[in-house]
Amino acid sequence: MSLRVRLIAALLATSLLSVAIVGIVAQQRLMRKFDDLVLARAARNFTGDVAAYWLTYGSFEAGLRAEPFRHFSLRRSALLRQPELRPNMAGTGGPGPDTGGPGTAEALPPWTAADADADTPASPPDFAPSPLDPGRGLPPFRFVLFDPSGKILSPPSETGRALRPEEQQNAIPIAVKGRIVAFASPLGIVNYSPADRAYIAAMWDAIVWGIAVAALTAIGLGLVVGNRLSASLRELTAAIRGMQQGSLRQQVNIASRDEVGVLARAFNAMSDELAESHERLQASHLTISQQAEQLREQAIRDSLTGLYNRRHFDERAASTLQYSIRHGHPMAIAIGDIDHFKSINDRFSHAVGDAVLREIGELVRQHLRSSDLAARYGGEEFVFGFPETDLAEAADCCERLRQLIEAHPWRQIHPDLRVTISIGVTAERSLGGLDAMLAAADHHLYAAKLHGRNRVCGADEDAEAPATAVSATQDLRVRTA
Repeated sequence: MSLRVRLIAALLATSLLSVAIVGIVAQQRLMRKFDDLVLARAARNFTGDVAAYWLTYGSFEAGLRAEPFRHFSLRRSALLRQPELRPNMAGTGGPGPDTGGPGTAEALPPWTAADADADTPASPPDFAPSPLDPGRGLPPFRFVLFDPSGKILSPPSETGRALRPEEQQNAIPIAVKGRIVAFASPLGIVNYSPADRAYIAAMWDAIVWGIAVAALTAIGLGLVVGNRLSASLRELTAAIRGMQQGSLRQQVNIASRDEVGVLARAFNAMSDELAESHERLQASHLTISQQAEQLREQAIRDSLTGLYNRRHFDERAASTLQYSIRHGHPMAIAIGDIDHFKSINDRFSHAVGDAVLREIGELVRQHLRSSDLAARYGGEEFVFGFPETDLAEAADCCERLRQLIEAHPWRQIHPDLRVTISIGVTAERSLGGLDAMLAAADHHLYAAKLHGRNRVCGADEDAEAPATAVSATQDLRVRTA
């Protein structure tokens, strides 16, 4: 189950539970208040009837001998419903009339036999509707009436019994002419009248409608708030996933002041800090990589010409030669030496000599292929490696380089400057290794020097070289390193 569904479900459950609790509490409070009001009205009517009964007959016992109290109560209620018959009596009218308490009670004309013959039997059934008050029916409450000494006066079935102290706790005093003559205590539960039931039904209808409206409102608010909260969290989740995928600078637009807003602001600050730290780290890594590359280049290249140095050439050429031998591919090695370089230094200065070396290094880089190897091997000597190249092709490449160097405008460095180069080349992989091929190329270089310099010599060109040249070239690389 997603967080959005859980949030909405929790909000809806909480809201609906709150609505149900409010409805239950409201119903209980209303019913309790309604019962209290019904009890207060019934007690006021009953005590008013007792006080009027007392005033009419002088005492409750005397009244019982003349007219049953229930009949007197119905007769009094009927009279109070006719204002023209009771100009001095108070009453509210309406369903379940309020016949007034003891303070407003007045004596009625005593009941006589003639009245009984003309109206109603002297003893109507207890709690039955009476012709005097057809709408009254059952009273809301039954009351126990007892005198100040605690002896029951009514109902007749309990007359003379003494009430226990706990039964007298909620008794209502009835005063006649300033003297308490009796007490009334309610019995049992409420007997609702039709009007009361109509009121209760109306209250229940209002409560049910209120609960329904509150429930619909709670559902709507729960959906809105739940979607809003889950939308904020989904935005945070998407931003976190973006960071996980490498996009560290993420921002979420949550402007609330609650915990989600605090979390969003903290996340935005964290994202900025992480992105800045990562950028600084990347810049530092790039700087370190560049410096490492520079150090590597410095370690493998000659600082004057920019070509590889001798150590790196030996490593690369040896591995390339082994690969060529293993797979049967051709490879050529060549050594070149600047003609009369010592005289250039002596005649024009070492600065001019360094300029010559730099220019030759640039010409070599421009002329050779990217797969070829070129290095300054020492002093004015250069060495070249030609992978996947036979002797004829390597010799042609060296010849083009020689011509390029000879035709270069050296006068830009010095008006009298002229530079040439002699190159020896070999492709004999069967000699046994890189050192042997370098020695063979060195031999051909010496032959080029003997034949007048400014030339490229391979296996054929130096065939007429003196035999002593072979032994002399064995130390050439050591002397020129």
